[in-house]
Amino acid sequence: MKALNLKNGELMFLSNEEKSYLNQTLVIANKSVENGNHPFGALLVYEGKVICTSENKVITTNDIRSHAELLLIQMAQKVLSTK
Repeated sequence: MKALNLKNGELMFLSNEEKSYLNQTLVIANKSVENGNHPFGALLVYEGKVICTSENKVITTNDIRSHAELLLIQMAQKVLSTK
């Protein structure tokens, strides 16, 4: 199973910047699959910059709390608390 590749489709309502972020998320999702997990990825943009990314790790960690978005929130909390 692979995540969708935006190069094969068109999302007219997104800005080029948003399309770039979405494509980066799809790369992360594909990495998650390569690592034996479900195809989900997440990234957080702060002040126009990607500050952290995360992939789904539910299967490899055997932990239902290892969803990409939950791991991302934990990482973001650490990153943003230092700013």
